Amino acid sequence: MNVNVRYKEWDCVVNIMRYGNNRPAILLTTETGEPVAKASVNITCFRTAEDEVLIQDSGENEGILKCLKDAGVVKPTGKELWTGDIILHICKVLVPVPRSRKH
Repeated sequence: MNVNVRYKEWDCVVNIMRYGNNRPAILLTTETGEPVAKASVNITCFRTAEDEVLIQDSGENEGILKCLKDAGVVKPTGKELWTGDIILHICKVLVPVPRSRKH
């Protein structure tokens, strides 16, 4: 399932894959495959449900949560994880996550 979004000034493809520890990962790329933004964060010492991701929506990633939510890719759970001065939003992934693609 391909999802295309407009994030900041880029037309992007939402790439859903998995980190090495099998958690879902979300990466935005251009249509030619150039990286635009790494939407998810992998904090290995923090447990999440199998269908949840941690989204950083600050700094260079500001606005990415709304973009993914509006596109129907994720749904915020209302839970957050604070890592120093960065807030990570715990979100449920609403699109299929491949079983073996790793990031």
